[in-house]
Amino acid sequence: MIYFGSPYKTKDIGGACNAWITHLPDDATICITDGDILFLQSDYGDFIQQIINDNAEYDLIGAMTNRVGVEGHLVGGVFSNYFDMKFHKKQADRLRKKYNTEVKEADIVAGFCMIFNKHTWARVGGFKENSVHFDGDFSRKVDSKAIAKGLYLYHHYRTDYDNVREASSNYRHLL
Repeated sequence: MIYFGSPYKTKDIGGACNAWITHLPDDATICITDGDILFLQSDYGDFIQQIINDNAEYDLIGAMTNRVGVEGHLVGGVFSNYFDMKFHKKQADRLRKKYNTEVKEADIVAGFCMIFNKHTWARVGGFKENSVHFDGDFSRKVDSKAIAKGLYLYHHYRTDYDNVREASSNYRHLL
């Protein structure tokens, strides 16, 4: 079973994640997402389980997306200002068909989608609390991490901004 959650507490998302995870079974597989993502395929849970099964050597797995501050998650490295949902659904279908459960190793997995088990969370000491970089801190502590090239999620990610630099510098909700 995969436990999906978007824990949130103003100024302490890391703390909210930790509080939620403590209530999960010790053998839990966890998928933490931002509240502004959208799974685009109806069988996303089964597909994520397949990705986990096929890539058991990784302790942390992320996804591809349209907008985020970590280039490795962006299709072609492009921060998208295109908001047609039909396009993004087709993008999800195309990437899944092309890559299926294939992953690419990553230096960092962004917090919009992090898939891991509770043992990994406990081993690295959980998420840093009261920090805007709770996800990056967690990711850097994990030894083996990858991005699932066939798992594409729509991410709203600060659509008020036209480029990654402006969007990434706006952390007001976390400060």
